[in-house]
Amino acid sequence: MAHPVSWFGFHAEACLRALRLRGQLRRGTPLIPATLVGSGSKRLDAARAWTAFLASRRAVRRLCPLDTCLSRSIVLFGLLSQYEGVTLHVGFRKKDSPPAPSGGPAGPAEKVLDGHAWVSVGGAPLGEPPGSLEGFVEITPPRDARWAFAPERA
Repeated sequence: MAHPVSWFGFHAEACLRALRLRGQLRRGTPLIPATLVGSGSKRLDAARAWTAFLASRRAVRRLCPLDTCLSRSIVLFGLLSQYEGVTLHVGFRKKDSPPAPSGGPAGPAEKVLDGHAWVSVGGAPLGEPPGSLEGFVEITPPRDARWAFAPERA
């Protein structure tokens, strides 16, 4: 069981990171960290990993206007980047588009891209259901890339 201080610490830091992400979204500045691999040397136990996972979900859901896998994974990666073997992943896979609405022309199924972001610890995805990452191809940015993401405004 995680120590209460670490529970509070993860939740407080997750809230701060979600608020920072919210500010970055408003300003249109790059969201994804320059490095996708944690640089820490501390060992991460399962209880702390799960506490950080839950804290990142709650903080993004409550404080960030863009509650997506990317936002949640960026906050989680920030919480765990001081631990050994933590990696932020961004990937895409092809999937068939949904069929045409009833009454519409039936055409060939189109391929669309499905994107997902997740965090792994020691190569094992954290909080992802078994088989949910099948078919995803990771993208790796060039070393000098600065990722930017601006949500569409209605």
